[in-house]
Amino acid sequence: MNYEQIAFLKDCYKIFKKNIYLLSTISVGVGIITYFLHTRNSITNRMKELYGMKVFLPVEEMLLISPIDKEYTFDVGAKYKMVVFYDSLSCSPCAYNNMYIWNDFIEEVHKANERVEFYFIMNPSKDNLNSLFQAMQSPSSFSEFILIDTLNAFTKANKLLPAEQIYHCMLLDSRNRIKLIGDPTRSNHLRDLYFKTILN
Repeated sequence: MNYEQIAFLKDCYKIFKKNIYLLSTISVGVGIITYFLHTRNSITNRMKELYGMKVFLPVEEMLLISPIDKEYTFDVGAKYKMVVFYDSLSCSPCAYNNMYIWNDFIEEVHKANERVEFYFIMNPSKDNLNSLFQAMQSPSSFSEFILIDTLNAFTKANKLLPAEQIYHCMLLDSRNRIKLIGDPTRSNHLRDLYFKTILN
């Protein structure tokens, strides 16, 4: 094999190697995009399945934590109910310390429609229970009622509700049927959708 043939083969190998890297990169990119599209579609489809499902609120089995300057005023016949559920897998003290992010949304909702009730339900693990109560002793800017579900009543009453936290924030109608799912404090699109719904 002469020098020119060897040089030609080396050039072919370089081109092949370069294209292999390019094809590998494209394949990985397509795989990632496909995964995210599939995940997003799965979540969207799951949410559609949940719309209209009745959610039970066994508040009588939960401990009500009420701010000092507020009285127990849940309106069971409210036109809409906003349910925010933190399960035992969540860091309950962390969730409580960050609840102030709901203040603006709650204020705007009550201005738009007074007949919207908020249910913040926390199902702390045994390990988190003491830490949660300690966190609640500290001054907080959050002034809504909190329901502590130590008996796991919410999960037991709503066995069809998915375990993933993404499905644990929802708007219910007057018959406690799911109208919307998602956290409006994390998405302007969802925030607008919630307001559009409660104003009708």
